[in-house]
Amino acid sequence: MRQLNLDQLRTLVAIADLGTFSAAAQALHLAQPTVSLH
Repeated sequence: MRQLNLDQLRTLVAIADLGTFSAAAQALHLAQPTVSLH
């Protein structure tokens, strides 16, 4: 099983809470492609 680092976990939680990669990226102050890679 692959281990998640803290940034990846935060990204996953933001996607789950906000419902879209774009919204999560905006909330985390990241580019959308960066969120997609996590």
